[in-house]
Amino acid sequence: MEIYYLAILAALFAAFCQSLTDITTKLAVDHACDEEILATQWLSGAIILIIFTLFSYPNFLMHPIQEINSLIRNEFFKLLFVSAILNIIAYSFYIIALRASHASLIIPLVLITPIFMLFTSPIMLGENTPPIGIIGVILILTGLGIFDKNLYKIDNNFFMILKYPGAPAMLIAASLWSITSNIDKLGVKNSTPLIWITALTTAISCGAIFNFYVTKRHELSFWKMRYAILGGAFTAIGNLSLVWAMSILFVPYVIAIKRLSALLTVVLSGHLLKEPIQNRLTACLVMFLGAILIILARNG
Repeated sequence: MEIYYLAILAALFAAFCQSLTDITTKLAVDHACDEEILATQWLSGAIILIIFTLFSYPNFLMHPIQEINSLIRNEFFKLLFVSAILNIIAYSFYIIALRASHASLIIPLVLITPIFMLFTSPIMLGENTPPIGIIGVILILTGLGIFDKNLYKIDNNFFMILKYPGAPAMLIAASLWSITSNIDKLGVKNSTPLIWITALTTAISCGAIFNFYVTKRHELSFWKMRYAILGGAFTAIGNLSLVWAMSILFVPYVIAIKRLSALLTVVLSGHLLKEPIQNRLTACLVMFLGAILIILARNG
């Protein structure tokens, strides 16, 4: 029972790490261009995950080919390539969105991803959602409709969110993540959670570095990229914690707990970035409840 509670704490810690990633990325956009942030963040995360993976699978150093063949299946590299490309595009839009608007406004839009997955999961995984998932959709759309300052204004609706700078870019990112989330599930089935996360992070970092050198604008410096480095570290550490929690708890519960990161980001944005979060926190809470209903309905 004690390990069960430790796993819950690990999932909560992963949510906290994701929130710190959001905050540090928001800070990074004031010091570096999008390509620099993307490359630095994912490279720092990849280094941490590779080191941890080598400790977890020491045979990689002595017999890399044999170890790879024993841990992965036929579809692994195809899934890895597609997921890496889509993630690079998605995270590029994520950074664009954070540059354009408040983190407390943009990050809660991640909670729309489960709605998109109602369409992508049946196609990619053959999974369908029971009727209770519709209640989750209604809650998410209701939350979108109350982001405005006039919380109880009758004509509020979820389309109004599109008027905010950065919101369309974040919606594109969320739609792409609804695809990559399904690919992640297939990727884990073709390897292990740790191998998949490490390989994907490394592949994304390679693509991001290539993109940086193609579009290179400035010389990098540690001080300028300090927030991006921290963001990558928080992402990697959070993913390690998440993988361990998934090995103990029912996976949908872990995913549901990690969704708390959106709420934490709104709160931290108000305290650390001094953003106005009055109605945004209420809206995010409503959307969070909707996302949880969809997640648990899909995996119940």
